[in-house]
Amino acid sequence: MVTDRVSESGTCTLTVSQDAQTVSATSSGMADATVTYCANLSVVLPPDSKGTWRVTVMFDEAGFHGQADSAVTLP
Repeated sequence: MVTDRVSESGTCTLTVSQDAQTVSATSSGMADATVTYCANLSVVLPPDSKGTWRVTVMFDEAGFHGQADSAVTLP
């Protein structure tokens, strides 16, 4: 969710990576009354994935960029 932008023309990107392995997905931003949602983003990790993966969600539109980073650990 992008709280300081209302847009349907921006691009949302989900990137999940570990070492040299990277998977990503993109979608258009979905405007609501006061925010933009990054929805319908999903990726498929390689079989037998485990360990810690970096997760990044980005929103880009002309002159505007937002990014959130996190990590998830798979047993």
